[in-house]
Amino acid sequence: MDTIETGSPVASGLRSLRTRVGLLVAVALVVGGLGGFYLGRGSPVSTAPRHPSQPTAQILVPGGGQPPTATGNRCSAQLGDTLQLGLEIVNSSTTDVSLKRADVTLPLAGLLLKETVWGTCGQVGGALAANSYVLAPGAKVWLSMTFDVLTKCPAPLPVQVNLVYARGGTDAVAFLGGFSDLGDVPYTGCVTPTQ
Repeated sequence: MDTIETGSPVASGLRSLRTRVGLLVAVALVVGGLGGFYLGRGSPVSTAPRHPSQPTAQILVPGGGQPPTATGNRCSAQLGDTLQLGLEIVNSSTTDVSLKRADVTLPLAGLLLKETVWGTCGQVGGALAANSYVLAPGAKVWLSMTFDVLTKCPAPLPVQVNLVYARGGTDAVAFLGGFSDLGDVPYTGCVTPTQ
């Protein structure tokens, strides 16, 4: 049998090498694709941690450990360039709670906290600085915060309140919410929506 060669022997060897490499790459891609397909079919991907933590207990009914909460009643009063905002707080637990202080967070500039007191907005006299107030089971109290207003209209400004309290000698913090913005709070120079 006679062998007929065309072209140089080096070019023929390179062509043969390229063909083998291409074939190996194609086989690797097919095997990888099929392997990924079969592995992916096994079980859905879970984003849960491998060692799940204990579920957070949620108190759905009043009890001894229920934190003080906001009732949803709010108040406001304007005096010159100051603005008073208030939240009514209730002790839904079966034990006394010592309200220690309110930590007020102002995420945006425009308000400057002057004071916090136990008492309704606009209350004259009888208001106590917002610290060390004992709230009996089922009792309610108002927390009022007075601010210097540093802008023409405070409508877009949020006010968030955390209440530091103690029960049985142990301190804890309850998030009371507050005001997501002051758009519904009457203030001279602001247009408030009609209800």
